[in-house]
Amino acid sequence: MVIDEVDAEMEATKNIFRMSSKDVTPELLLSFDLDTSLTKPLQETTPLLHHILLSAMQTVRAAKEKKHQHVEAVSVCVISSTKSIIKLMKMNSTVP
Repeated sequence: MVIDEVDAEMEATKNIFRMSSKDVTPELLLSFDLDTSLTKPLQETTPLLHHILLSAMQTVRAAKEKKHQHVEAVSVCVISSTKSIIKLMKMNSTVP
């Protein structure tokens, strides 16, 4: 089922999002690149969820006219937000 596959993909993102406040340094902040740090790893780790989100964000008209809406960063934000929401729900025992 799609839900099970997306859940498995989200579980696989744990290493991408795993970071401690001790890891955050001025050097990291100055060199941080959203594309290499999050977008590409998430595209590789969550291909089904990524496809679902991009399809939902891309209008039929824009797709026909081959207009490129910059939805990649939005997709990353949605995935990371979803990860946080699932974690909170599991902490509150509302998700099996």
